[in-house]
Amino acid sequence: MRLSTLISLPNEPWLEKWARLRRFQVSLPYIREQLSLHTIITVIDYGCGQDILYYKYLRYHFPDQVHRIHYIGIDPLLQKAASKDVTLLKSTFETVKAPSKADVIVMFAVIEHVEDPVRLLNQALGSLKKGGVIVATTPSPLAKPVLEFFSYVLNIISIREINEHKRYPTKRTLMEMCRSIRPKHSSISVLHSYFELGLNNLLLIHSK
Repeated sequence: MRLSTLISLPNEPWLEKWARLRRFQVSLPYIREQLSLHTIITVIDYGCGQDILYYKYLRYHFPDQVHRIHYIGIDPLLQKAASKDVTLLKSTFETVKAPSKADVIVMFAVIEHVEDPVRLLNQALGSLKKGGVIVATTPSPLAKPVLEFFSYVLNIISIREINEHKRYPTKRTLMEMCRSIRPKHSSISVLHSYFELGLNNLLLIHSK
C-alpha cells in the first residue's frame, strides 16, 4: 500500500494527507536516533486520532523494528481501542497521566488547538525521559491566510480543523512558552526552525 494512502482518512479533503505526511517526516531523525540508542523505545503521540495514523507511519518506515517501539496514543476524542499492539488513552492533553515515560513525544498540529499550551508542555515534559525529545509542529502566522483559502474557498483542507485553531504562534511566542516552563524543567534545551516555506513551526525540546 502506498504511504500516502496508508495515512489517509476516508473522504477527507485531498491536501490533508500531504500536510500530515510532511509533519510526520520531521520526526523520523529522532525516532531513528532513539532506536540506535535503546533496545526498546516509548513514543507518545498527542492527538493520535482513532485511526492512529502515526503508528501506521512508523510501521511503514520501521517494519523490522516496530516491535521495539512501545506506542502510546492520546486523544480526547477516542471512542475505542484500535489495536492490541498499542496503548490508547482517552484524555485531555493537559491532564493525561501517561503509564510510562517516553523517549520521543510527538505533537503534530496540537499546540494551535489547546486552551493552555504552556500547561500542555509542562505536562508532556513530566512524561519525557532524560535524553528524550518532544517534536512539535504548529502552523505559523504565515499559514493562516493560506489555510483559510485552502479550506473555505478550495475545500482541500478540513474546515472543522481550521475553525478549531486558537492561535498561529510565531517563533517568539513559542520560545516564550518554553521560557515559562523552564523554572519547573530547567534541564532542557529548545530548538526552533520553520519548514514548508515558513508556514509551519518545528519545536524541539530535549531533556538533558
